[in-house]
Amino acid sequence: MKKKLLFFLIHYIFLIGVPTKILANGDGDLNSSYSKTKIGLNYVSSTRVTKQRGVDSYGTPIPTFRITGIPVGAIIEDAFLYMAGSTISSLSFFNLSINNPSNIVESYAASLIGTTPDACWGYNNTKSFRANIKTIITGNGDYVVSGIPTAATLNDDMNGATIIVIYSDPSANFTGSIEIKDGSVVLLSNNSNRTIGFNKPNYLITPILSRGFGIVSDVQYIGSQYKFPDNVFVSATLPYYFNFYEANLNVTPATLDYNHQFFTQTDCVQWVTAGQYYQVNNIELSNKSIPENKPGGTTVGNLFSFFDGNTSYSYSLVSGDGDDDNSYFTISGNTLQSATCFDFEIRSTYSIRVRSVSSSGVVSNEIFIITATDETEIPVTAKAKNITLQLDTFGKAIIQPSDIDNGSTGNCGFDLSIDKNTFDCTNIGANIVSLTITDTNGGSNTTTSIVTIEDKVKPTVITHNITVQLDALGKVTINESQINNGSSDNCAIDKITLDKTDYDCSNVGANTVTLTVLDVNGNSDSKTAIVTIEDQIKPKVITQNITVQLDALGKATITESQIDNGSTDNCAIDKITLDKTDFDCTNVGANRVTLTVLDVNGNSDSKTAIVTVEDKVKPTVVIQNITVQLDVLGKAAITPTQIDNGSTDNCAIDKITLDKTNFDCTNVGANTVTLTVLDVNGNSDSKTATVTIEDKVKPTVITQNITVQLDALGKVTINESQINNGSSDNCVIDKLTLDKTDFDCSNVGANTVTLTVLDVNGNSDSKTAIVTIEDQIKPKVITQNITVQLDALGKATITESQIDNGSTDNCAIDKITLDKTNFDCTNVGANIVMLTVLDVNGNSDSKTAIVTVEDKVKPIVVTQNITVQLDALGKATITAEEINNGSSDNCGIATITLDKIDFNCTNVGANTVTLTSTDVNGNSDSKTATVTIEDKVKPTVETQNIIVQLDAFGKATITESQIDNGSTDNCAIDKLTLDKTDFDCSNVGANTVTLTVLDINGNSDSKTAIVTIEDKVKPTVVTQNITVQLDALGKAIITESQIDNGSTDNCAMDKITLDKTDFDCSNIGINTVTLTVLDVNGNSDSKTATVTIEDQVKPTVVTQDITVQLDASGKAIITPTQIDNGSSDNCLIDKITLDKTDFNCSNVGANTVTLTVLDVNGNSASKTAIVTIEDQVKPIVIIQNIAVQLDALGKATITESQIDNGSTDNCGIDTMTLDKMTFDCSNIGDNNVALNLTDKSGNSASGIAVVTVKDLIPPTVISQNITVQLDAIGNAVIVPALINNGSTDNCAIATMSLDKTNFDCSNMGDNIVTLTVTDVNGNSASKIATVKIEDKLKPIVITQNITIELDASGNAVITAAEIDNGSTDNCAIDKIEINKTSFTCSNIGANNVILTVTDVNGNSASKNATVTVQDKISPIVITQNITVQLNLSGDSVITEAQIDNGSTDNCTIDKMTLDKTTFNCSNLGDNIVTLTVRDKSGNLASATAIVTVLPLSLPTFSNLTQEFCAIENPVISSIAVNSAYLKWFKDASSSQTLSSNTALTSGIYYAANYNGSCYSDRVAVTIIVNDALAPTGNAIQFMCKEKEATVTDLITNEEEVLWYETPTGGFALGSTTVLEDNHKYYASYTGAECESSKRFEVEVVFRYCDVKVYNGISANGDGKNDYFEIEGATTFPENRLEIFDSWGSLVFETANYGNGENLFRGVANKGLGSGKGLLPFGTYYYVFSFTNHDNKRVTKTGFLHLNP
Repeated sequence: MKKKLLFFLIHYIFLIGVPTKILANGDGDLNSSYSKTKIGLNYVSSTRVTKQRGVDSYGTPIPTFRITGIPVGAIIEDAFLYMAGSTISSLSFFNLSINNPSNIVESYAASLIGTTPDACWGYNNTKSFRANIKTIITGNGDYVVSGIPTAATLNDDMNGATIIVIYSDPSANFTGSIEIKDGSVVLLSNNSNRTIGFNKPNYLITPILSRGFGIVSDVQYIGSQYKFPDNVFVSATLPYYFNFYEANLNVTPATLDYNHQFFTQTDCVQWVTAGQYYQVNNIELSNKSIPENKPGGTTVGNLFSFFDGNTSYSYSLVSGDGDDDNSYFTISGNTLQSATCFDFEIRSTYSIRVRSVSSSGVVSNEIFIITATDETEIPVTAKAKNITLQLDTFGKAIIQPSDIDNGSTGNCGFDLSIDKNTFDCTNIGANIVSLTITDTNGGSNTTTSIVTIEDKVKPTVITHNITVQLDALGKVTINESQINNGSSDNCAIDKITLDKTDYDCSNVGANTVTLTVLDVNGNSDSKTAIVTIEDQIKPKVITQNITVQLDALGKATITESQIDNGSTDNCAIDKITLDKTDFDCTNVGANRVTLTVLDVNGNSDSKTAIVTVEDKVKPTVVIQNITVQLDVLGKAAITPTQIDNGSTDNCAIDKITLDKTNFDCTNVGANTVTLTVLDVNGNSDSKTATVTIEDKVKPTVITQNITVQLDALGKVTINESQINNGSSDNCVIDKLTLDKTDFDCSNVGANTVTLTVLDVNGNSDSKTAIVTIEDQIKPKVITQNITVQLDALGKATITESQIDNGSTDNCAIDKITLDKTNFDCTNVGANIVMLTVLDVNGNSDSKTAIVTVEDKVKPIVVTQNITVQLDALGKATITAEEINNGSSDNCGIATITLDKIDFNCTNVGANTVTLTSTDVNGNSDSKTATVTIEDKVKPTVETQNIIVQLDAFGKATITESQIDNGSTDNCAIDKLTLDKTDFDCSNVGANTVTLTVLDINGNSDSKTAIVTIEDKVKPTVVTQNITVQLDALGKAIITESQIDNGSTDNCAMDKITLDKTDFDCSNIGINTVTLTVLDVNGNSDSKTATVTIEDQVKPTVVTQDITVQLDASGKAIITPTQIDNGSSDNCLIDKITLDKTDFNCSNVGANTVTLTVLDVNGNSASKTAIVTIEDQVKPIVIIQNIAVQLDALGKATITESQIDNGSTDNCGIDTMTLDKMTFDCSNIGDNNVALNLTDKSGNSASGIAVVTVKDLIPPTVISQNITVQLDAIGNAVIVPALINNGSTDNCAIATMSLDKTNFDCSNMGDNIVTLTVTDVNGNSASKIATVKIEDKLKPIVITQNITIELDASGNAVITAAEIDNGSTDNCAIDKIEINKTSFTCSNIGANNVILTVTDVNGNSASKNATVTVQDKISPIVITQNITVQLNLSGDSVITEAQIDNGSTDNCTIDKMTLDKTTFNCSNLGDNIVTLTVRDKSGNLASATAIVTVLPLSLPTFSNLTQEFCAIENPVISSIAVNSAYLKWFKDASSSQTLSSNTALTSGIYYAANYNGSCYSDRVAVTIIVNDALAPTGNAIQFMCKEKEATVTDLITNEEEVLWYETPTGGFALGSTTVLEDNHKYYASYTGAECESSKRFEVEVVFRYCDVKVYNGISANGDGKNDYFEIEGATTFPENRLEIFDSWGSLVFETANYGNGENLFRGVANKGLGSGKGLLPFGTYYYVFSFTNHDNKRVTKTGFLHLNP
């Protein structure tokens, strides 16, 4: 079988294409460039577009090629990159780079493989390129190519590229052979067939599949769709296709236009074809594996058979060997598919048996092993895409899961479901829909999609025609609802609008309107309707009421113009008439007349007006004056008859009234009243009279007794309110007066005063009261401190006048006394005395003063001179004992002191010191002595080494202060000297100098130091600026001498250098150089100079000629770089400029330009070049469509300017022509005309415009007016022929119509109808005519009786509508009127009225009715608040008149009452009372008012601010007040009273008078409780034991104090009070207005202040005077005792004498007698010194007697 097949195949030739000329039209050849045969040889490809033609703005996408389909384990055999489209003439080779999925980049060379000479879109030499890129291909993935050439124009760019990857699959069971043919770009013309292919090679392999690839080199963008070159099919089994969907153009293969309509150019594409040949079995399966987890129905591979030649075969799965797994698969046609999902982990191989039957019945069977491959487990993943759906006409939309599925994946089979599949109008917009995938294994996953629902269905618009009437202003407005006749939408209508809603008289007749319906989703549609406008408005009659006076004959005549008040008509008024114009006396009053207005269109209307006929003769008024007395309530009333004095009227008097009849206190005196007389005709006149009101009632006087206190000046003043206790008057009190208000000390006691009350009307009365005057003011004690000297006997006496310092009393002082007047030595110091002042009224007060007792006898002072040496510190100290030479005092010396004990160098020599002796009473005296101070200490010399710099002259001088390093002297240095101070250069280095110090006292000493001399003066550098020219090489060199300008040094210069000597082009300009000078001593300095480098070499200019095209605006711009052809300069070029860069149409041809080159140093040179300007831009044709009207002859002519709409040319238009210029009736409608333009350069262009020819001449309409009577049911009908009166048209009339043919009662009178004539061309014209409608039937009047109520003003008004009870008319009622509409209080009860009904056509009828008038309005009550004062009995009575404040009623008030008129103490404050008013009709009303009952009168005080001293412990009863019955409160609102013994503190207290349960308002009294600060000082005070101490010895920081033995209370201690040891005393301060309530505590401690020496010893052991007693010695432990014998020898010495047994008992411890027992009896001399409490050294000396 195999041999037979092989033989058959050898003889079988399968031809693909044409073997020699691959492309039938001869555009180019495909040449074999690659051939290979290998097991499993196959290939994949990927094509990309890099440019597309026809897009306005194109970029350069980075070509990314996605390679897919290479099996795992495949071997990359070869790979090629093909590119096509470039027309760059010089391009034959270029380099590119590719970045593979592993991010590895490699470079490759692309070579030219073909050129198409034919023009592709007008460009010749389109090229194709190929690069071998095998080394970068690693398998499937994205490969990014860069380096594909680009060009300045779209057509020059490379437009397309394809990668072909050839691989071999070692696992494949076939042998593949691939041959690639490639070549040049192919030109494809309109729909020409393409035959592409190649010969089968001469080896025994059967070709299975061939494919051809096109590299896109031309993609058009036409309209909104991308267009590609034609696809080419060789046969149905061998398709050639493009991978255009890989071109990132948002298109898929399904949308490709394979055979699109070619336009004016041809398409280009590069073809590359590749053939694949496979070696097969009898039945061959193209693929024998299937990935696991694929759903049933997945294709495994295609079945091929060749065992019966080139026939057709059918395939099936059959039983037999190898059919184990047939059930897992199915065959559809020649495709083997899975029937289930496979799982590699469960099973990986399956055996099937396949049968192939040829069309001739030959059968062959084959066993295939299908392998399930192991794949990465795919997670169950739901993937959804967003979609947009349109609602249908019912507002519905339905989706399926597949609509939003975007490639959901799962293992094996799966189901898709969605949570929402139906949508309606409520879902417009974005809706979230959940897509759920559930696979056969139960796994599931859900994701969401956005389903956007859109509604693009237009609404259904339904209209109907309407007729509307103009309003009274000749206007009418319609709304959409009138035109809309049930328009609808699949969702909902948002808005309905009309293009015209407002009409006026100019629109009478038929009008076309457009109704537009917009739905809620923005869709809209429109439809027209006819709106017929009619005018049936009657004229607007406006009347005015007038008043006419009868003349002397009782006659009056009026005209229509008097009644007309501006009647109007929406068109125009024809005539105005009145029904009555003449009047006489019988018509006095209101007369109704009717004014009728008729307009020009026959519409009429009427309106009534009132003509009032008046008689205005006034009556004669006669009056008289009267006098009236007020009653006890202050009231008076009069009547009109009291004032009338015989008034008369020419007819009859109706009523006499007064403007004022009631009077009260406010009217006392002359009042003018007006008497008014009204006649029967309403004429009135008035005249005034005087009503004199008199008040002769005296006021009621009520008084009260009071007690008042004199003030500090002995004065007090009272006022009337304090005595007045509620006096009153029937009117008003004018003034209260007292016969006496001022009181003083002479009035102390009871005083009678008289209170007189005068009312405002001069009535007065008086009553007395008792004013008790009291004086409780203490005298004001003022003391002064005094000092008295003890006399020779130690006595001193004082009197009260010495202490009194002007004490005063508000009245008079009776007596002044002192508690102490005699003093002696025991009182030396401050003594407190008490001064007491008693006034004539028994008030007294006391105050202390200080009496200081002094003793001034001085002690006797004796001194001696001494000499003292200063120590090494220049100091010396002496003591008072060294100067004292036996000073003494008549009492005893307390202290001996020196004014100076410390001396220093300033005191060398004789110094005077003063010795001061102070006795125990503080008397002191002084005497001087001389202390001689000597200094014999040498100075201390201290030196320091220094370094000194020579100056600019080589000199240096030093001073002694530079060498001195702090030499000192115990006193002061007088002079410092050096043995050498001047140095020069010869002394540079170390030099020894000697410093000698002499002090001010002649002592001196010396010491050496080292002076080092240095020279650090820098040289003086002097420079100069220079200018240097660069040489021919752009170089320059300078030397130091050129810059140096005479530098110097104070010694000598060593070297001169420059920091820069070489210069080149980079240094052009000013350069700063530094010149440095170094001297011989190493000092250096620098200075800069300027070196200016100049370059004056011109640049070399090289130019080239160029040709430039003008642009669309007739402009061209060139740059210097276009003309420059390599200009150069020895340094650098700064700028290249052209004298001309801008060109326009005037420059077409050759133009000479000059190129100027400027170097960076300002040198320049120029050269010319030729710029040739060309214009190849066609004119831009801009046309406009126009409409023209045929004239009366049916002709119309146009010109080019009418069609031209601003055509332009970059240079200028030369000629403009039209292909058609004349038109007639046969051209009615749109006509195309061509506008042809040619510019001055010969470029031309054309444009098409539309000329619309119209005939708009309307017909001539002639109409006539008619009159029509309504029939029995009020209707009438007319036809157009009745109105037409011979209308014509220049062509022919098509139709005639009337806007209104039916009439009824609403059309009564003249009606405007419009006759419309329409010609055969649709032109129409209209004209109006008048149709007059008449009606003469009277209306039927029906009335009803009514009851009305008067309003608040006593008036009531009714309308005719209230009386009418349904009156009717066969057409319509125009007006309903009544003869009386206004009613007042005089009409209460039944009233007859007449109702008249008039229809719209002037017919009228009347009928009577009854109107009953009632008054149910309550009076208006107006009240006022009042204030009343309780009288003596605690009562107060008010009247209604006091509360009433002008209450009124719409008719008349009958009576007023109050619910409460009497008040007492329980009503203090605001009380609400109710005033009730009743009118004549029995209506009641009430209102409240506030009656404020005032409390008792306020308490009175002589002073509302009162001061007290805290030490006096003031209480409530201490406050001075003039009221007897008084309560005190802590604040203004508290109800808790204060007791009379409540202690006062500073603050505000409140007092109120009271009587039982009644209280007055509270008065605030400010209480100030003053207190002084306690004294200050030492809390522990020491007293001298050796002296008796009294209170005067106590010391505080304040002088004015009193001392007590207790912290509070008690009596002050006298100045002679003796102090006790360890006892406490208390001081209060008396220096302020008040003595301080707090006291300063002082503890008294006794101690020795001095020592007392007992200078006798009886050292016999009898216990008496056994030792030298110095009393108080132990108080001063820092003491020293020395005892000398009569020879002056020290025999005893000790410190801290008296401490224990440290006593002198007559035994020596010094000198020859030390240790030898008792010293000889006799006189010794002692010196005892100690440091006292003031830290002063005190020395006691004297003679000591040692007795047996």
